[in-house]
Amino acid sequence: MVEDVIVIGTLVKTSFERLAMWSKVLFLLRLVLFVYLMASSSHQRIGTICAFVSLGVVIPLCGHSSAAARNRTFLKFYSYVQGGLSLIILFVVWDTTESRLMLNDVCKECTSVFERGAETCQYQAPSRGYAGTSIGRSQCRHVPSIVEIVCTACLRTMISGVCCCSAFTAQKMITDKYVVAQLMESVPEVEVFPVSLRTELQEDANLCQGSSDAVGVEENPGGGQVV
Repeated sequence: MVEDVIVIGTLVKTSFERLAMWSKVLFLLRLVLFVYLMASSSHQRIGTICAFVSLGVVIPLCGHSSAAARNRTFLKFYSYVQGGLSLIILFVVWDTTESRLMLNDVCKECTSVFERGAETCQYQAPSRGYAGTSIGRSQCRHVPSIVEIVCTACLRTMISGVCCCSAFTAQKMITDKYVVAQLMESVPEVEVFPVSLRTELQEDANLCQGSSDAVGVEENPGGGQVV
């Protein structure tokens, strides 16, 4: 049995549209990070390519296709994966940023040692459990600057946030109840006057009506009225 229900309201984005939007944003952020890493570093390029293909292309595409098919099982799996990736990325951002900042400071301290012709330099890092660890000259040749470290951390933090939003949107899509709706007509905008203005307009209309009655009626010299 089909029942028609008339609903008055404002159209909003569905969960599917929001999930599609987050998938596109995630792909774009992953693409920017991929291009940046490939341009700034010549190491681990195979790992960078594999990470972009799997995390930036395959997973968002699977989430989009699962949402289009209304597959609740795959949507639940997608939400769990994206939620877990969000937490993992935050941990990676914290650990990588701390390691790079420490490497940057150590290489600055060992610059004078390397200038004297030494191939290794001893440094202390009690906070990370390293005591008297040596660092080679080659490790300080391609040290990222503070700007590069901050840009990479910001990009990965945004990716973590988008993964979290995708997970919540997919979870909400699982619990949403769907109905088939058809937009019948669009109500035109009506200009609404304030109460005081409507009163003044009504008074002007009454005055105009009284003036027209006075013009249309003439007095008869014989005592009667001629219309």
